[in-house]
Amino acid sequence: NHICLDADKLKKAVDFILNNTYVYFGGFVLRQQQGVPMGGNSSSLLADLPLSMCEFKFLMGLVRSKKFNLAKRLSLNMRYVDDVGVPNFTRFANKISDIYPEGLLMERSGSDDRNVSFLDVHITIKSSCIITKVYNKVDDFNFEVVRFTFPHSNIT
Repeated sequence: NHICLDADKLKKAVDFILNNTYVYFGGFVLRQQQGVPMGGNSSSLLADLPLSMCEFKFLMGLVRSKKFNLAKRLSLNMRYVDDVGVPNFTRFANKISDIYPEGLLMERSGSDDRNVSFLDVHITIKSSCIITKVYNKVDDFNFEVVRFTFPHSNIT
């Protein structure tokens, strides 16, 4: 079964999701005021669509300006929700403010252009070889991560 929504109903549904997300923490019920709710059924799509639209508009502007080489290089990016990989354009950080809204925080992973982590893969480029290995960002945290639920928590 499925439901078809027109644009107005879809907009109202998205508005409801974004403005009615609550969490219980420390004995308090708190309303999330910014961002997409983590773990929601529609969260991945709600995070991906606006970012993809920003990229599309920027690329179309490059095409209209006849900057085909840059448009092609940037069109080869990889996106998964709020992670983006641009493997063939080392100066991508210089373009972020031209592509995305001001409030969006972007962090680079990797210390140089030869080592980077994207999603669950660490990628190293040596000479003409690409070396990959499994990556878990939890390993980089400077604090202990509890990987299992605490026995006395509310989680069952």
